[in-house]
Amino acid sequence: ELYEMFGGVPRNVFFPEEKDREMNNLKTKVEAMTSTQLRELVSGQLNRHSGFGADQPKGGIVDFVATDDFSQAELRLASSTILHMVRKQLMASIWTEMATYPSPITWQLLEDYMFCALQSTNNYTTRSCIGKEDAAYAKFAPMQFGGCTNTMLAADCTGAVITAPDLTLIHSSDRSHALYDMIYKSGNTYYAFQLTVGKSHDAKARQINSLVQRLQIGAEGRGLRLFYAVHEGVFDDFVTKPVAPTMPNGVSIFHLKLEQGLV
Repeated sequence: ELYEMFGGVPRNVFFPEEKDREMNNLKTKVEAMTSTQLRELVSGQLNRHSGFGADQPKGGIVDFVATDDFSQAELRLASSTILHMVRKQLMASIWTEMATYPSPITWQLLEDYMFCALQSTNNYTTRSCIGKEDAAYAKFAPMQFGGCTNTMLAADCTGAVITAPDLTLIHSSDRSHALYDMIYKSGNTYYAFQLTVGKSHDAKARQINSLVQRLQIGAEGRGLRLFYAVHEGVFDDFVTKPVAPTMPNGVSIFHLKLEQGLV
């Protein structure tokens, strides 16, 4: 657990009684980083971030890993927890421009934001998956969900979620995973989420029907809720392609508005 949080810093890994103090120190270091540093770290431009020098992130943000039988060293962020913190800090500083200037970094940030938000119970603004010409497009429905207690990385998320315990959030290791990016189940209901930075996204009937068949949606009361999650600055213009996809028995499809303050 401590290695997951801090990386291989001995004083943090071997002295658990210092966890809270060191976590506060880590948050302070991340908050002190400049926008340029945050962007470079999130986009993988680690080559000039050694942790040494006045213009560098404070120690503990990055570390060196031996490669090639210890003949070379590779720089990386010290832990996945630090990566989440850096992404969150960057997103807070560029939230407004994320809707205006979408980019691969924007997608990474929103995906990470959704992943973190689903590990708490939150209220969301949604609407049914319909076109802008439909009068109901302006009618929103509040929904509350999330509260996932475990997470798992998987290549076959659909296979994993069938056997995983309830409220286990399955995240795809494949950026081109069909139809959705993450999924969990609660009781007889599956919740799947597709993150997108654009004003439209495919909702392919073939992929929906394939997921319905594998999860056996409609049988024994099983249901599927599929959400297309978008930045709040895009929500008022977002549609799927087609705008009103055919929904098999037991399936509901929604647009989901991602707002600040969920995590």
